[in-house]
Amino acid sequence: MKKYWYKLLSWIGFEIEEIPEDKPVKSSTGDPMVDMLDNSKKNNNIISIHQNKPVKIVYISPVDYEQVQGIADHLRNYRPVIVNMESIDKELAKRIVDFLSGTTYAISGSMQKINPNIFMILPQNFSMLNLTDEVKDASIKNEYLAWNKTIES
Repeated sequence: MKKYWYKLLSWIGFEIEEIPEDKPVKSSTGDPMVDMLDNSKKNNNIISIHQNKPVKIVYISPVDYEQVQGIADHLRNYRPVIVNMESIDKELAKRIVDFLSGTTYAISGSMQKINPNIFMILPQNFSMLNLTDEVKDASIKNEYLAWNKTIES
């Protein structure tokens, strides 16, 4: 019925602007800080980077090759892994190291040999500080081992 009247008035020569009633008009305050706060309420999926979660290091002594995929899953979830292969034969240990080397490369991680049969594999957001050479050099100079020094009177 409204359209009929608008057409009739338009035919006579009256132009009527129609304001849509189904969309409410949102008023802006003009203050950018208030508008920014209103927009931030919509984006509630923002999380803080500064979370202090304890890091869990996974220690695994694999028995068979099927456990390698579980180790890779830990690495994909950004958990450092220590793999102890002292109780398995050398051929299986070589296959496991080959698989984990590929996984480490794929996630841009690093692999450290702790001992001939123990490896530490770190995801990309971790690093390992190796101080063994510095401690050896310092112990020769007696810098770190102060209790070794004799007190002269």
